[in-house]
Amino acid sequence: MIILDLMSDVVPVFESTKSYYGKPFIWNMLHSFGGKRDLFGNFSAIANAPAAAADSGSSIVGSGITMEAIENSIAIFEMMMENVAWRSSSPRTPINNITAWFIDHYAPLRYSPTTALQLQSALQRLEQGVYQINWIMPSLVSLAPSTGQTYFQPEHDYAGVQMAARAFVAAAAGDSGNGPLNYDLVDLVRQVASNALFDLQTLLRDVYITVARTPNAYARSDVQQSLANIEQHFGTIYHGLDKLLHSDPNYLLGTWTEAARAWGSNDDERTLLQFNALNIITLWGPNGEIRDYASKQWHQLVGDFYHERWRTMFGMIKNAMFMKRVLNGTMAYWADIELGQRWAIANADTRFATAPSGEAPAAAAA
Repeated sequence: MIILDLMSDVVPVFESTKSYYGKPFIWNMLHSFGGKRDLFGNFSAIANAPAAAADSGSSIVGSGITMEAIENSIAIFEMMMENVAWRSSSPRTPINNITAWFIDHYAPLRYSPTTALQLQSALQRLEQGVYQINWIMPSLVSLAPSTGQTYFQPEHDYAGVQMAARAFVAAAAGDSGNGPLNYDLVDLVRQVASNALFDLQTLLRDVYITVARTPNAYARSDVQQSLANIEQHFGTIYHGLDKLLHSDPNYLLGTWTEAARAWGSNDDERTLLQFNALNIITLWGPNGEIRDYASKQWHQLVGDFYHERWRTMFGMIKNAMFMKRVLNGTMAYWADIELGQRWAIANADTRFATAPSGEAPAAAAA
């Protein structure tokens, strides 16, 4: 028997079970649940912990990854696959200099030596402020809307992500043919947009709480204007992000749906297959049994479905305020479920875009 220590980088169970009482185990990284987006990962744990486990006399016999997706934080997976120090004879040599590995080894291979040098400061901020985080913080871009819920704030360095995004935009402007560079540029700007939505949702919650606690507050022009401004900013972010996602072939909903349709032998089968493909990445179940578990941030999914969710929520908020009532959370939940059901049915035959449009640096700068 070999035991899989499923999330050794986050919760190393072998440490609290005397190395599974001597049973052989695999030091494992899961990382991405359902392919959710947000930049994170723990370089330090991945670089040092497997070798440390071997040196401690534990019963480790291997390392592995059981990712549910591999599209985000590519450097984390790269380090995990390269770090085989646990295999060597003691004393083992882990990746001691993480900065050197990330900036001098990984980055030149992923981009180019010249581009890696140009991005040096940005990569240092990402290493220190993003890739020392244990746990995924689901992106607000693709989470179900709420007024009362306090979403988990992303734990990474906000300013560092913004600085890195600007640096990647500048680098990509002079190297537009670099696929990995464009891919990571889109992911960084996507993260900036997600962070901005978190701040907007916090403002929305504050406005809603003010209205709920203050008689006739909705009649105040400043409250109505604040709500209108927040809604407008939501729309601007979703529109801009959707345009950015369209610029890279790796962020297109149509790639997913066309792959599903390809399994069908007739129109009815293709319709059913596409419906199921859309359901999995939204409700995942007839009534949202594991809603948003496999959410994706892809062109047309972001600009259509996810944005429509918030438009629906804003409509319900304004109606509740006008009626001087607290928004019914149960009604809001089922309204979101019904929206997901209608959207998948209505788009079961929609041929979504499968080719990119525009340039990522230009879309990001806009």
